[in-house]
Amino acid sequence: MNWGIADWAYFVAFVILNLGLWVFIIWFLLQQGKKSDDEPQPPTLQVLKGQDTTQRKVMSPTHKNNVPRHKIDCERCNGYYVERWKGQSIFVGCSNFPKNGCRSTLSIREFIKKIIAKYDVNIYSWDMDCEYCGKSTRVHSYYLLHDLAEFIPFFKQYGDEIGVGDIPALDVLLAKEFLTIRKNRRGYFSNICCHCGEGQKYNQVVTDPHGDIWEPLMSYESLEQFRSKTLEINEPYILNAVVDSIMKKSGIDKI
Repeated sequence: MNWGIADWAYFVAFVILNLGLWVFIIWFLLQQGKKSDDEPQPPTLQVLKGQDTTQRKVMSPTHKNNVPRHKIDCERCNGYYVERWKGQSIFVGCSNFPKNGCRSTLSIREFIKKIIAKYDVNIYSWDMDCEYCGKSTRVHSYYLLHDLAEFIPFFKQYGDEIGVGDIPALDVLLAKEFLTIRKNRRGYFSNICCHCGEGQKYNQVVTDPHGDIWEPLMSYESLEQFRSKTLEINEPYILNAVVDSIMKKSGIDKI
């Protein structure tokens, strides 16, 4: 086959155009993959080994127009920190990323410290019938994972799993506020019936584990009607103990 100069010119132009098209396609796919990694991932429940979440009822975060009711402001701009995932790793980053390029991030541990420092620890109180004497008694507890789930949706699978008896450093402060919270015969803090003095595992003193608070607790509804006070954590060692317990009991320290 004898090709002239014009034929070769057309052939070279065809090859160059095709190569350019493939280079553009590869570049476009790489950019899409990079964008997918950089953008905030939608919150998903990450179920850890040994954790039963089959009876958990999950509500959407208490946000209005995608702006949280409570938030921790970004240290670099006018945004606020939100949960993000990079592969299997969890952290928090600025809500303004990537639209304004703010790349401010915090570890989960530091984020929890900021939340507690700003909003303190909510204490919830309600009446229940003692399983020993049958009389109504007032019980008190904190539910840190339930409260933190507003900021970190990952915690939605563990809302009731940190209460009185789980964080000794915090329980000591709570016992100073309520005479019916003290160490039981099993060696940990729990609610004690104000009539018969009997207590039962962790924050329970009645046959029904949580009474009136159970439904909103497990549905991630507001517990405002049960909130009786807040505890301010001023000592760094207590704050560190609280955060360590949250990280360990939720399993988030292994992610």
